[in-house]
Amino acid sequence: MSLRSNGLRAGAGQHRWFSGCFPASEHLARALLSSDVTRAPSEAEDTHARKGHVTMTKLLTMRRIALPLMALAVTALPVSPAAADGPRQDLFERVQEQVLRYPFFTVFDDISIEIADEGHVVIAGHVTQGYKARAIEKRVDALDGVTAVTNAIAVLPASLFDDQLRRGIARAIYGNSNFWHYGARAYPSIHIVVNRGHVTLTGVVDTEADRMLARVLAGQFSAFSVTNELRLPHEATAELEALG
Repeated sequence: MSLRSNGLRAGAGQHRWFSGCFPASEHLARALLSSDVTRAPSEAEDTHARKGHVTMTKLLTMRRIALPLMALAVTALPVSPAAADGPRQDLFERVQEQVLRYPFFTVFDDISIEIADEGHVVIAGHVTQGYKARAIEKRVDALDGVTAVTNAIAVLPASLFDDQLRRGIARAIYGNSNFWHYGARAYPSIHIVVNRGHVTLTGVVDTEADRMLARVLAGQFSAFSVTNELRLPHEATAELEALG
């Protein structure tokens, strides 16, 4: 799954029962409760959310994109010891942390990170609002060791139909008892990207059965298409280690 992450205050493992039906971390609850996905946060909301930052578990997954750089995407997979020895791992982890710490990055967004030589960082993927792309770029650009930032993040179009798909699919997946443990995590690892009625599932799931079930649940709605890019832990880890 590409970089997938949140906005309400929550510590690791903290969750509540969403609508009394299923456990949801503050991250997931924020996304599901938002009455206007496409609305930019007020200054007061942004300040309040920033005060709720917590130290993130190091999460990641990856997918290749059409750029000749190291492409890494953020998710809920622990970095393996072998991957941690990569020459660009330190900068990646600091960039990743800044993306994950952004309060308004939710399960409806998807970000990938590429680290080139000499501190050049490429951020790509999709977000539901333009202010998110600008804010993430600013956070990454402020890091020590970053010499340049290429912002290739695409802003998803505003659409009530897409918003309905996002919430419906998120409730179907995270409301299924097989996925309760995903929703209770501080940063749920299944992301739902909707673009003009086309759905892409990104992230990391524990088993092949979970990957297949998520696709079935997402296909219950009136989406024009559903693409399943969910990965298993060993798949994401193998790709990361191969990049060195």
